[in-house]
Amino acid sequence: MEGKTKSGFIALIGPANAGKSTLLNAILGQKLSIVSSKPHTTRDRILGIKHVDGAECIYVDSPGFCAENYNGALSRYLRKSLRQASSSVDLCALVLDGQALSKNFKDLEGALKLLKRDAAREPDLIVLNKVDTLSKEALLPLMQQLFEAAKEFFGREIEIFPLSAMKEFGLPEFEKTIISRLPEGVACFPEDDITDRSDMFLVGETVREKLFATLQQELPYSTAVRIESIKEEPKIVRISGVILVERDSQKGIVIGKGGSMLKEIGTRARHELEELYQRQVHLELTVRVEKGWTESDKGLQKVGYEV
Repeated sequence: MEGKTKSGFIALIGPANAGKSTLLNAILGQKLSIVSSKPHTTRDRILGIKHVDGAECIYVDSPGFCAENYNGALSRYLRKSLRQASSSVDLCALVLDGQALSKNFKDLEGALKLLKRDAAREPDLIVLNKVDTLSKEALLPLMQQLFEAAKEFFGREIEIFPLSAMKEFGLPEFEKTIISRLPEGVACFPEDDITDRSDMFLVGETVREKLFATLQQELPYSTAVRIESIKEEPKIVRISGVILVERDSQKGIVIGKGGSMLKEIGTRARHELEELYQRQVHLELTVRVEKGWTESDKGLQKVGYEV
């Protein structure tokens, strides 16, 4: 770890589905944060560590901004995670969906108000993501409009980086600027570390991603995954986990007719986990009802969240 000239934490904050997790994965060059089209897929502060060009860049992924009509203990937990992710960092990057803003720029006002309410600090720079979906003729006026709106809201000029996390366009320029702004210091993590999260957390996130991808639109927010055990053997990894829901009716949906839905979720997760472990994976999933777990701190603790 010696010899590092720069080291710092960079928070990635922004509205739900702006592409923060996709951006983190693209920067790292491998998948760490799960990705879904469903809002509030990311629920916890997740560190992604990259050593490059004599610097240690520690990116902090965070939950998307919660709208005011999101209530209950889970919403409070998401807001708390966002505040923790954006506090005690060296840089803060606001990630915005360029495609969405091009269709309705008024969405920016609501996003900035939520940032002001829930984030621990204002952004140092702005990432305009998904620009691969925009024409050059549309992009430049949008960037100028965003620049002026941010200047008026924050009372200062903020640099904007147009990029596409999905297509990995514009990443080198963004990373170069991040490194240039980091403070000097010693590295916090070994060279081969990419996160501070445990295997149990990462496996649980993989299962939850497949759960989100398979279930109906309204269910994912009410579901959680808790990994009970991981036993690594020379030729096989045995994993046991529980999918938690709020109501008996939701349990039936997750299991599906004849267990078809649960089997599909497990199969999708197992394939990805076998790539991760580079060996056969036996994944055993069950479904359990924790009534109203999203509504109280006690409920969150029951499904594994540290309140």
